[in-house]
Amino acid sequence: GINAEYMGTPIRECPPSGPTNPSPQVKRMYQLFTDLMWADPHDPETDPDVDQHGFGESVRGEGCTYAMKAVEDFLQRYGFEMIFRAHQPKASGFHVGKGGKVVTVFSSSHYRPDEDNAAGAAFVDDNTVRAITRLW
Repeated sequence: GINAEYMGTPIRECPPSGPTNPSPQVKRMYQLFTDLMWADPHDPETDPDVDQHGFGESVRGEGCTYAMKAVEDFLQRYGFEMIFRAHQPKASGFHVGKGGKVVTVFSSSHYRPDEDNAAGAAFVDDNTVRAITRLW
């Protein structure tokens, strides 16, 4: 997810959090940083519905979720082909979703004591993405 000022589309406010009585500028910056850190690809099986712009509320409590419409709008607007993201554990340390347009790389193995997730890394060179995962 990305803040409306940067996406160029009006998105709804994420759940209220952050500084008390912030200035409009602080509120926009806080929203941007929250979305950059916590926004996740939308999962229709676990997440609430998305709005007409492809954004929904996160079940993690911070940030938003983004569906394929939001991904396509973002990629088209900025001329990108893919979105690389982190900060969401994946069993293999690496996950490709949203039609191959969103790549999640999670670099910490054994993130939670009760789960055996692998660590992942992505290498991008000459229009090729290589995933390396390892469970140590």
